[in-house]
Amino acid sequence: MSSNRERRAQTLQSTAEQRGAVAGAALRSDQPEDRILSTTLGDYPAKQRYWGAVARDYNRWRLSSPLRRYIWEREFRVLERIAREQLSPHSTILDAPTGTGRVVPLFRSLGHKVTGVDISLDMLKMQFSQFGDLSCGLVRGDCEVLPFADGAFDYVISLRFMGHVPPEARSRVLLEFKRVARKGVIVGFPVVRSITKLKFWLGNLRYRLANGKPRCWWPATPGSLPKELNTAGLRVANELKLLGPFSQIVFLHLTPADTWPAPSTAVGRPAHLASV
Repeated sequence: MSSNRERRAQTLQSTAEQRGAVAGAALRSDQPEDRILSTTLGDYPAKQRYWGAVARDYNRWRLSSPLRRYIWEREFRVLERIAREQLSPHSTILDAPTGTGRVVPLFRSLGHKVTGVDISLDMLKMQFSQFGDLSCGLVRGDCEVLPFADGAFDYVISLRFMGHVPPEARSRVLLEFKRVARKGVIVGFPVVRSITKLKFWLGNLRYRLANGKPRCWWPATPGSLPKELNTAGLRVANELKLLGPFSQIVFLHLTPADTWPAPSTAVGRPAHLASV
């Protein structure tokens, strides 16, 4: 099994080198599309959603109400705290999926080298149009089959993504994050507890009535999350709730269950997921 993984990693690395999609190479707006590595893609709605007008209007939509602006700002504060207290200085970071690159300036300002991967070429182009040569290195790829060798980065950062991924695909994503990260994975995870189930149900109903189709959103539960992490061989080193004790979004600092020690500097309280 390990030999298969090694051969797969070698193939991905070779392909990336041949097609010029190496981590750290900036995406330019005049690049032909075949210069951007695209992996074999599975199928669920989020993979087709963030294109065209959705990509162009993404940042504006995220700031379109006082609550959304507050959440945006709160995410930055939490990420900055994690970056200052948890990440090693001058780390290499994979932002997956990177989207319009809204967190890239934060990590670059703290001295980290950032590479972004996203399935949406339009999102990558939006990021380059905003930051130009100051954008991170950009690679087009699927988070289920990342086009990077084992241990290619110190950390993987993933925000606003896990809720869009069905549980059966989420385990593959977590395994890939673990594979390419040497030190840890920082991930924002939606967790629906009994006290927030009604809010979640009403949100789904409101979306269906407004759009004529169900919302494709798969949060974890206090019972399912430990199982998902265990399947991926990950454990929680630290935890921060985005909006207080009843928050549906939990930022988790994950480390491999079998090898990595817990970070020496705690952010928040050590997490025991049974009490999430």
